[in-house]
Amino acid sequence: MPAAAELALGSEVRLLLRGGASARGFKLQGSREVEAIPALTADFVNRRSRQGLERAAKDAQRMGTGVTEEAQLLFNALDKTYNLRWEGPNIVSELGIIIKPPYTADACDGKDAAALNRFKKIVQSINQRIRNKEIR
Repeated sequence: MPAAAELALGSEVRLLLRGGASARGFKLQGSREVEAIPALTADFVNRRSRQGLERAAKDAQRMGTGVTEEAQLLFNALDKTYNLRWEGPNIVSELGIIIKPPYTADACDGKDAAALNRFKKIVQSINQRIRNKEIR
């Protein structure tokens, strides 16, 4: 097979897919030159590996231990807007709002009355959507 830069317009290219999938062919269109794929370096692989491990650790911190599926769904929905963390079974926001089991609006506590009232409304709305199976 010619080198990547030598493939001509209209050349047929076959890709072999992993996992026993069949080969697929396509015709090159557009430019006459095909850009070569850069080689992987050890530095690149190590950096990507480190990033993956950091992402996995961050994702693990977002998972509550010993909490119900509904509690985790509530956490996930709120965490899209607010910076949250788990402290045991409690959901804690950066605004100082704490949501304790059973994770209802009445289970919210905090010193900032305006933030607390807003959180209660949001928790009530999200819990309703969870009950209606709109959030999974």
